[in-house]
Amino acid sequence: MPINTKLRWLTVCLILAAVVHLVVVYATPVVLTTATLNRLLENAPANTMMHHPVSDTVFANQDLSNPAMLVSTCIFDVTQTPLRIEALVPPAFWSLALYTRDRKAFFVLNESQTPIDNVTIDLVGPSSERTYLRDDILVPIIEAPQDQGIAVVRILVSDETKRDVIEDMRTSTRCTLIEKMRPIVVPRLKPR
Repeated sequence: MPINTKLRWLTVCLILAAVVHLVVVYATPVVLTTATLNRLLENAPANTMMHHPVSDTVFANQDLSNPAMLVSTCIFDVTQTPLRIEALVPPAFWSLALYTRDRKAFFVLNESQTPIDNVTIDLVGPSSERTYLRDDILVPIIEAPQDQGIAVVRILVSDETKRDVIEDMRTSTRCTLIEKMRPIVVPRLKPR
């Protein structure tokens, strides 16, 4: 085989290897996120906050759980009725992220962005009923680009002595359809 033919085959193989590598690197997060979201959508009831235990994920004999990160999720469906999300903000890293069904983040809030120790937001979608909006002007309204998606609350427990207090605050996080909502929690300033 002449040198030019070997060089062509080697070049084609290297280009093919580079393309396969890039596809795997960029597709893996999308595939894993889609699989996780689809599993959540199948197993979790809509418009209910699920407080997930610290997982015991094992992969290739490696423990991948992160006992310092507490996660709660709410699969939302605001096709007919808006949703109210209420959460206490602990004295630790805390974040609320809202994603569409196709994994696009459209709202993110963390503890440093709120001057109060509790957060209440109303979530509406393109086809949600909106007549209630005139009644409650104190609650910020977040408009989702799609009627379905997921809300994710993350809390980092950096001090184990505060785990129980933080866990109590986490389990008080709610997502409830407006038609079933309870009275709004009055915001309080964070203690200094």
